[in-house]
Amino acid sequence: MNIEVFPTPELLAEAAVELFRQVGERSVFERGKFCVALSGGETPRMTYELLAKAKFSQEFWSKVRFFWGDERGVPETDPRSNYGQARASLLDHIPVRADQIHPIHFSVDMEEAALSYEKELRGLFPSAGPSFDLTFLGLGSDGHTASLFPTDSTWQNSSRWVVPAENSVREMSRVSLTPGILNHSRVIAFLVSGESKAEKVKQICFGADHLNSPNLLPAQWIKPDTGELFWYLDQAAAAGKS
Repeated sequence: MNIEVFPTPELLAEAAVELFRQVGERSVFERGKFCVALSGGETPRMTYELLAKAKFSQEFWSKVRFFWGDERGVPETDPRSNYGQARASLLDHIPVRADQIHPIHFSVDMEEAALSYEKELRGLFPSAGPSFDLTFLGLGSDGHTASLFPTDSTWQNSSRWVVPAENSVREMSRVSLTPGILNHSRVIAFLVSGESKAEKVKQICFGADHLNSPNLLPAQWIKPDTGELFWYLDQAAAAGKS
């Protein structure tokens, strides 16, 4: 686990853009494409806005494939949609084709939506599972990441790639990739800012049991099989660090 603390959310976002650059250029050089899984949330949104202004060539953008770690059960035009957020802050401002973008499509039946996205991923990644080059994740104040919630254990140890997720607190259906697939990523980066996250960050990153209690918080299930794990924190989120 690589933990980096930045004075402000803005500097955190700048560092995330640089990580995107480094992993992206390496992936294009080594494999001819760059597969990145995006997250929703305020801190990732700031990162996407900076990415939209970054100086990447059109050739580079033509090699990027966008995926999502989770999605809310709302239409893509809804401001709560993770895809909608990424489109407004990033995708509408860079030279990418429609076939480079792989959102989780809204459906009234979230089981159907989950199965549909898993089918799409299996078609694109016919091996043991998707190997995203870079996965961005956020962290909720309850310790959830993607749409893996402490109140829903159906995703734990699931052999599925994508599952419907229920959040009883927010009363909104969602779809989420499972830890087994997220952990297949070559690089995973948590982007976390704000004082409301400090307690969970302390428990996950700095607590004595942070390696021994994966059943407590969903974010603790995220441990790349062979890849790298980064936690990018702003000063407020890292307030619990001793």
